Amino acid sequence: MEVREARERVRCAIQNAGFNFPSSQLITIHLAPDNLHKDSGRFDLPIAIGIFAASGQIDSSTLKEYACAGELSLSGDLRSVHGALAMVLGAQKAGHQHK
Repeated sequence: MEVREARERVRCAIQNAGFNFPSSQLITIHLAPDNLHKDSGRFDLPIAIGIFAASGQIDSSTLKEYACAGELSLSGDLRSVHGALAMVLGAQKAGHQHK
């Protein structure tokens, strides 16, 4: 149920932020692994970024340079998340550089 709700949350956020949601295309998003809990909106921002890249609204070749953390609101605003410092440290450990 949560994954279906994510589709509507992301669509609403993208449209409310003034971007185009590709309504004429079928969008399939695979959230793996199966044992990872998907019971919140924590995947909404990466899903939206993936939709932007797949629809050509952003250059997907630059995505490997970034690590993103945040909560996507229904209005399309980004909200801060708890544990951001740990995420930054993990991203640095994985090879991402602070910009």
